[in-house]
Amino acid sequence: IPASFFPCRKAELRLFDGAAEDGSWGDICRGTLFLLEHDETRKIRLLFANEDTLKIYANHIVTPNVGTKACAKI
Repeated sequence: IPASFFPCRKAELRLFDGAAEDGSWGDICRGTLFLLEHDETRKIRLLFANEDTLKIYANHIVTPNVGTKACAKI
């Protein structure tokens, strides 16, 4: 079943290491963030793919209770 495909923007994926002494952030990869809309169910999925290997690092359904906020500059 086809889906509507919306490339959004270049992004950087980071991982917070709470076990580290300083609670530091580490870079995972850089890539493109996509929003996919299913043609029948109209559910929207967020997809993040590495720009070099095209490996998928994030694949999540976006629901109304999902919130976003700006992150402090690192």
